[in-house]
Amino acid sequence: MLHTHEVPRERWQHYLALFDQLALDHLVRVEVETWELGDQEITTLAPLRLVELEQKGSDAGEITLTLGTDGESLEHRIAHPSRMWIAHDDAALLQWFAIDHDDGGKTLVQFVMPPMLSGGVSTHA
Repeated sequence: MLHTHEVPRERWQHYLALFDQLALDHLVRVEVETWELGDQEITTLAPLRLVELEQKGSDAGEITLTLGTDGESLEHRIAHPSRMWIAHDDAALLQWFAIDHDDGGKTLVQFVMPPMLSGGVSTHA
C-alpha cells in the first residue's frame, strides 16, 4: 500500500538532506507538470546526485536537483516551491517525492529502485 504525506515547510531541509543522503546515485525519473506545457519529462533514467534547499541570499527557498554523472549532469531548479509530498510503501521504501510550484506546476521525482527511509517516516516538526 502506498502512503502519501505532505511535508511541512519547516521539515523540508530535513527531508531534502535525507533524500540527498539515502538516495545518492539512485536512478530516478523526473517530470515537470505545468499548465502552459503539460507534462514534460526531464529525464527518464538518471542517478540523483544532489537535492539542495538554498538557505541564504536571493535564491533562498529555491530547491535544486542535480542529476546525472560526473561527466554529464543536469540541474533542475524549482524557484518558488510551495508544498512538498512524499510517498512510501509499507516497507518504508521511498517511491517518489513531489514539489508543488507556486504557479500551479509540479516536479515529480520517481525512484526506479526505491531507497529505504531510515528511522521510519514522520512529517511532524
